[in-house]
Amino acid sequence: MLKHILIAIIFSLLAILLLHEISWFLHFLVVAYKVILNFLAKFITGNYLAVVIRDALGLFGIAMLVAIIPSCIYWIFTRRQLTYFPHILLVAWLLLLARLA
Repeated sequence: MLKHILIAIIFSLLAILLLHEISWFLHFLVVAYKVILNFLAKFITGNYLAVVIRDALGLFGIAMLVAIIPSCIYWIFTRRQLTYFPHILLVAWLLLLARLA
């Protein structure tokens, strides 16, 4: 339990020290999300339901892209599947959702 608390404190300190870089990364995610939305707007147009589907696909697509990149890098070096892929996907989705709200 003490180890987990120390890790949380270390990650909190790193987050404070790297706040500018984290902000830049989140801004990049929002810009990529908007680019995907503009691309999907060419194909998915119409009523409110179509807009909701387009937004959901954009949000899921960016989160999936963020999760696939470390998974591919891990696979290149170890030739094994990354077991934390769903966790990375969920964290990326939540970060993007919080940034968009």
